[in-house]
Amino acid sequence: MDLFNYSRRESKEVFIGGTPLGGKYPIRVQSMTNTSTNDIEGSIAQAKRIVDAGGEYVRLTTQGIREANNLL
Repeated sequence: MDLFNYSRRESKEVFIGGTPLGGKYPIRVQSMTNTSTNDIEGSIAQAKRIVDAGGEYVRLTTQGIREANNLL
């Protein structure tokens, strides 16, 4: 693998909120929380730390319907 001569594969441009992803846009820094989504304060605090560290996207996942409803 040549680290100095590479090419990005073509991808479709999409917007997550107002931030574009893919296509001609730069590679985005993203991360995912590992807190329980039932722990709202902990999830928010971890999301803020990700953004403060330079993350442009923060992803959360839920374990089920109850947890998903907790995010509303």
